[in-house]
Amino acid sequence: MKTKFTLKLLSLLGFSGVATSCEFVGAPEYGCPSADYVFNVEVKDVATDTPIKGIRVGAVNRYKQQVYNPVTGAYEPTGVIVADTLSASYTSDSGKATIKYTGFPTNNHEIVAVDVDGDKNGGTFAPASVELFISHDDYEDGDGNWHEGTATTDVTIKLSRQEPQSEE
Repeated sequence: MKTKFTLKLLSLLGFSGVATSCEFVGAPEYGCPSADYVFNVEVKDVATDTPIKGIRVGAVNRYKQQVYNPVTGAYEPTGVIVADTLSASYTSDSGKATIKYTGFPTNNHEIVAVDVDGDKNGGTFAPASVELFISHDDYEDGDGNWHEGTATTDVTIKLSRQEPQSEE
């Protein structure tokens, strides 16, 4: 009896559908779906197959920039590609680094390697990237609700030596 009275009172206050029976499954969740990503990256010299120290590696999200058009009332693409670095690290003496971040669950990921220290690591290397596909089966320890789980992937990127630019 008390439950019916409480539900009627809540509905009068604007809380409709708060609970319809005593078999309430669980608490409602608010927020956004998420997943944890761990990329174990190894960077090597393509010519010698040796590890390269001091390379900046990062997970990058690329998307087309949009702007709001007040005339049409819609967002329209500008043609500009924007790159957001989600997480970055530097390779150790063994050429390895780990990138970790939490984000919206998505299938496509890009890992970028850039030589930021010039000749300090034995030469100047051209940047390179690897595109990865993460499937639903790659996630572990999800909660079955908002958290997809953790996807861990090993990545190897091979860099080519870049010829120095001549100054004229």
